[in-house]
Amino acid sequence: GEGKLRLPPGAGPLDAQLRLAVPTLAPLSDAAGTPLRGRLTLDAEARGAVADPQASVVLRLQDAAVDTTRIASARAELRAITLLSRPTGRLTLDGTTDLGPLSAVTDFILEDNRRLRLTPITARGLGIAVDGTVQADLAGPLANGQLHIASEAPDHGIRFGETALRGPLGIDVRLLPQRAQQRVVVAVRGGPLSLRQGAAEQLAIDGLTGDATLDDAFADPHFSARMRAQRINGPLAIGEMRLTADGTPARIRVTAAGEGEGEHPGHLEVSTDVSRIADALRLDIDRLSGRLAGEPLRLSQPARIISSPG
Repeated sequence: GEGKLRLPPGAGPLDAQLRLAVPTLAPLSDAAGTPLRGRLTLDAEARGAVADPQASVVLRLQDAAVDTTRIASARAELRAITLLSRPTGRLTLDGTTDLGPLSAVTDFILEDNRRLRLTPITARGLGIAVDGTVQADLAGPLANGQLHIASEAPDHGIRFGETALRGPLGIDVRLLPQRAQQRVVVAVRGGPLSLRQGAAEQLAIDGLTGDATLDDAFADPHFSARMRAQRINGPLAIGEMRLTADGTPARIRVTAAGEGEGEHPGHLEVSTDVSRIADALRLDIDRLSGRLAGEPLRLSQPARIISSPG
């Protein structure tokens, strides 16, 4: 890298510049835990009053990849004034990947070195549109705000390579500080939805609704979620599917119930505890009952399934 710093005598303006070039990201793969490649350059400058300058930082990525995702180019730019007293500015991100173009922009203000406002927040990519505002107390840390996430063009769909989820889908996220704890409330509404692989439809859902709450998100998280899907057409025809989940990241209680359709509609109810022990995932199933293909189905005794890498 190379840099330049000019500090004139007296109260003259600051003029500092820095350029850092990383010709290959491959040596950072082990630290990142995933294969990396590409070239990175950083340009930074600070100008104006020494006691309260303005600054800009531009980060560029070229011919890069993270694991199997190719990034032809990406650019992040941060510009701020009154850097020491009340940083105020804008952050923009733009990129071109093999999954499609990505972009994000937000204006920010940091007051008293702890209260951060991001408004408005706008992001686009993979067929998803994100809009919202957030205010955060960095000393908490606690956040207050809301984000709306939706399919940008429902007929085109939310796309991941050859896979696309078509149809209207909206997710509303609220960030709520409560008694020095962070609460996150999520509401999902969508349908009709079509999951496609290439041109072939794999799954169709007439309606999807759900709500979830995460309490004490930054210290001792506990969450609960409820989901309901209506008229699912895929490998099986299901009139309604209901799912609930309650627990912590270490142990989750999951219950699911489904009602079939057709000449001999079946139904199924399952209850299980899902827990993680070291690198293993353990399912303790204590209820399995219903009727499939006209035959009764019942779990005679609790069952345990353990899945581990390798």
